[in-house]
Amino acid sequence: MKRPRFVIGDVENSLMLDMQESRKQTNLNDYFEFIGGGDKVEVVCQDMWSTYRSVTRKQFPNAVTVIDKYHVQRTANAAVELVRKAHFIRISNQDRIRLKRKKGLLLARWDKASDKLKDDLEKLFVEFPNLRAVYEWKERFYDIYECETRAAAEKAMTEWMLNLPPEFERPFKQSRDAVKNWRPHILRYFEHRYTSAYIERLNGLIRKMNVQGAGYDFSTLRAKALLKHGRVDREVEGQKLTNRLARTLPAGPRLVPIYGPWRYYGMPLSTLEADLEAGLL
Repeated sequence: MKRPRFVIGDVENSLMLDMQESRKQTNLNDYFEFIGGGDKVEVVCQDMWSTYRSVTRKQFPNAVTVIDKYHVQRTANAAVELVRKAHFIRISNQDRIRLKRKKGLLLARWDKASDKLKDDLEKLFVEFPNLRAVYEWKERFYDIYECETRAAAEKAMTEWMLNLPPEFERPFKQSRDAVKNWRPHILRYFEHRYTSAYIERLNGLIRKMNVQGAGYDFSTLRAKALLKHGRVDREVEGQKLTNRLARTLPAGPRLVPIYGPWRYYGMPLSTLEADLEAGLL
């Protein structure tokens, strides 16, 4: 809906828990204070949005923050993309079109690529040697996450930063900034191996649901995403999600009420995905 939202999930069980219209610090603090129980949270896995770090410090004082590894790794893909596009000004229009179609190829991991993909990459690198070099540095950045211990990862990260060629410092600026600004939280992944990859998949499913609904308003989209297949427990007195919290958010009510002796436990993405494919949402 043209602006960032807030989505929260259970990283151990890959469940969607909730989505909110605002990800502003004030709104998130109100939201988590209303829910309560933040002192029981042990690990928070997040992207590199600085507001989340501030909210975590206040609302989850006993939690360890882990930066989602996929948000870190994809900064290296951005570097490859910058170098690929830099070739456009020096090649013919026909070659430019052909090189545009190689974007997906350069995302492939070498160790996991098929023989055909490797052949295609080798042919591309013969024609564009600079792409080989930036691709190899992208692979080295990814390889940091192949380390088995935090100490090994820290060493690999330091070596990558120190040995990065000057000509690639600008393309890899996002990666370098991520390491400089978030290094301790990135390295905690090797002690608490959680990711929020399913949240990215969930965002795609929610967008697809919105398209199929020809543009739901936010509260309808949230209700469909959360309540269609949410696992609830009749035997536990749940919280009442009322307009009390909604009044703290901008532009009117934002929460779908859930009343009575219920507790909402989240929704498996596979169920949501199956309903989307069947056109049931």
